Amino acid sequence: MTALIIIGALLLLFFLLLMLRLRLRITAEPEVKMDASVLFFRFRLYPKKVKQPNPRRFSAAGLRRKLEKERKKRLNAEKKEAKKAKAKAEKKEARKKAAADGAAPEKRSLTDTLSLVRSLAESVFSRLSRYLRLDVARLHITVSTDDAAKTGLVYGAVCASVSWLLAFLDRFTDLRRKPQREATVDADFVTGKSRCKLDICASLRVWQLLAILIAAAYRALKKLYFSNERKG
Repeated sequence: MTALIIIGALLLLFFLLLMLRLRLRITAEPEVKMDASVLFFRFRLYPKKVKQPNPRRFSAAGLRRKLEKERKKRLNAEKKEAKKAKAKAEKKEARKKAAADGAAPEKRSLTDTLSLVRSLAESVFSRLSRYLRLDVARLHITVSTDDAAKTGLVYGAVCASVSWLLAFLDRFTDLRRKPQREATVDADFVTGKSRCKLDICASLRVWQLLAILIAAAYRALKKLYFSNERKG
């Protein structure tokens, strides 16, 4: 009898764990962040936190090797960043030249923020679309630049991005439970400072995530098996 009670308790605990909701949240206030949470545990998905080395875990020689390795890695990263900055500067200069010739001005950082949110949503939400439930979608954006004409152009670009994002959420999330949704995009022709406050939260149960992972693993193994069969 005692054994049955223990087995029943373990099965109940396992069932409750599978029924927990995993939440994925993307925020921009104005920095873009993406977190996953279950119960009171939270994990940062973007941007990744930089781990600092713990000197107590290494000998003096090992620590020197690790620091030298990190220094080389940092130098390589700085070289890549310098290369990207140079390419970005050249692109910016080309846009300025095009603007001087009568073309549309370059987009502001606000559109870059929305583009990053779009990329994060595409990379994660679309893969979980079978079960993902949209809980919150709040977007409050004020577009403002140092020029009224620029403000109008950026406002149009931002409206298009917001419309796409909302349509994407409707397509790749389960809307049977009505989410908390607020979306406003305003134009400010006075302050010259754009503002963005964005909060998107979607969730799915742990068993649903496991089902997606198992299905993905099965497809990968099946593809590998047939690939080996053809080679044989």
